[in-house]
Amino acid sequence: ISSRLNFTDPSSEAGGHDPNPTEALIASLGEVSASADRNEKHNSRVAVFGSEDELEKWKLLDAEVNTYPMLRTFKAMASADDGQLVKDLVTRLNNVEGLEVDAAKHVSIKPSSKGNYQSISFGPLLVSSGEQVIDIFAELKA
Repeated sequence: ISSRLNFTDPSSEAGGHDPNPTEALIASLGEVSASADRNEKHNSRVAVFGSEDELEKWKLLDAEVNTYPMLRTFKAMASADDGQLVKDLVTRLNNVEGLEVDAAKHVSIKPSSKGNYQSISFGPLLVSSGEQVIDIFAELKA
């Protein structure tokens, strides 16, 4: 599953009128942000939660209820015929700073009852922070 944030140019709207200065600024900043490598990680993290507000709510809740480091299992769903996906996900998860995923040790696959899909479990994984959990979610969603 791939998620991208889309920014539109307000001046391209019907009517051809000048854009609201605030909208124009937001659109310009969005274009700059989308093209900067340093913001790609942040954008993918926000995309996991749908909005900056939801991301911040999750961080507050996480701080209240979780203590790190901790063991945690993550799950993903995929088509049963996508054999390469597990390898790709392991590679992406190993790109998360401080996380080590061994496919033989940390990955289990369970087919759906009709065999069309598979549930892929990664874990238990030792996670060191809520930020790392968010990075894991972002890699699984990418």
